Amino acid sequence: MTDTSAAPPVRRRSPLLVWGLALLALVLFVAGILLLAGGLRGRLGPRSALWTRPWQMQQPQRISPGLAVWELSGAAPEQVYTQAIAQDALDTVAALTLLTPRVLPSRRLAWSDVLGGRFLRAGRSEDARAFLDKTTALAILAPDLGDAMRASTLLSVAGHWLDLGDEEQARWTLEQTYILVQHSPYL
Repeated sequence: MTDTSAAPPVRRRSPLLVWGLALLALVLFVAGILLLAGGLRGRLGPRSALWTRPWQMQQPQRISPGLAVWELSGAAPEQVYTQAIAQDALDTVAALTLLTPRVLPSRRLAWSDVLGGRFLRAGRSEDARAFLDKTTALAILAPDLGDAMRASTLLSVAGHWLDLGDEEQARWTLEQTYILVQHSPYL
């Protein structure tokens, strides 16, 4: 007869492999949750404007290659602009407006204002906001513009801000116009 009560119970240790696999599963689970949260934030978060940083454009295929080559081959920017606007190639016009060095500031200001309105009508409100910001800055800061052009452009931009539903930006733009008109010796 054997006495089983005197023998110590056999205690099995969990193998190191099981703990390693459990730790790996935990790490993969946490990484999956973080990736899922990042993906949802990217899809559900505000869409950034395509033209906020044109030198880092992530979708260069949106620019018409034929019009880009035509401009690079020596065609006047005004011709390319006219053709691109007629084709409603807004991204090509945006690239031309922002990245062509041989455009006069007054013309760049007019093109930028037109683009803000065109992006707004196309339902691309973030791009419209980016161009309205650029137009406002250019209208206020460009040194070679007449005060009448500055004022009319700022009034146009204020109207676009109202169309976007941003009354605060529209009011600020109108205040800048008022200051300009009030202190300009040419108006």
